[in-house]
Amino acid sequence: MGAEPDQLELDQKIADLEAQVQGLRSRIGERADGPTDAAEASLLLTEIAEQEAILAALTARRDEIKERPVR
Repeated sequence: MGAEPDQLELDQKIADLEAQVQGLRSRIGERADGPTDAAEASLLLTEIAEQEAILAALTARRDEIKERPVR
């Protein structure tokens, strides 16, 4: 059961990142901050891509932990 705290921590980080990505996508879609110029939209899209890459790495790590044999 040693992996459980790691898995729970990763699950929380993943959930937090998913919420952040969704929030950024909403900001772009709803234009919540008013008119967005191309540079600002590009910056937000880059931030989303970076967070999605981190999310993929965390998800892979979580899957790795799940596949470990329990000792």
